[in-house]
Amino acid sequence: MNVYEKLTEARVRFQELAVKKSGQNRFAGYSYYELADILPVVNKLAKEMKFAVAVAYESDNDVWELHFIDSENGERITFTAPHSTAQLKGCHEVQNLGAVMTYIKRYLYQNAFEIVEADVLDSTMNPNSHRQQAPKELAPDYKALAKKLSEKLGLVPEEKAILWDIAGKDIKELYILLTMIETEGGNDAGIIAYEQQRRNK
Repeated sequence: MNVYEKLTEARVRFQELAVKKSGQNRFAGYSYYELADILPVVNKLAKEMKFAVAVAYESDNDVWELHFIDSENGERITFTAPHSTAQLKGCHEVQNLGAVMTYIKRYLYQNAFEIVEADVLDSTMNPNSHRQQAPKELAPDYKALAKKLSEKLGLVPEEKAILWDIAGKDIKELYILLTMIETEGGNDAGIIAYEQQRRNK
């Protein structure tokens, strides 16, 4: 299992666990994930599947980075988020920095593991939204995920057909391939990395 397959498997396992949200926004009437909900689950998966997650601030580019690292071969996937600031009422600079670190770390984990929450904007705009039953979280739809990612990458039909063949006409493999193309920054580099990973299995 290469690092992309390992990340995909970790995402699926997390979603299958149906982790409960402990955070509550009583004003807007919605619940959300806190780091305390996410980290114990991810850490357990990391131990079982032999991967590590590291978050760090990269001062040269003023961004935060989350590294998903395969503990068995050192391969990694990196997710980034721009640095931000906070001005919380009644808090000093160190507390504001702590708030920024917590929020960005949470969002990085949610991005890396595709942890989905209800639309906060919709909940804020609709005062009756808290009365509605939250939708059930479903297992990943690789077809929908692949379609969305291919649209994001701006692939034309001819490119999609080629990538479909490279992925062995397997929708999960296609999603992994598209993820690698996005990470590597181009079709050729992504295909080379994907094929290399398959040879190394």
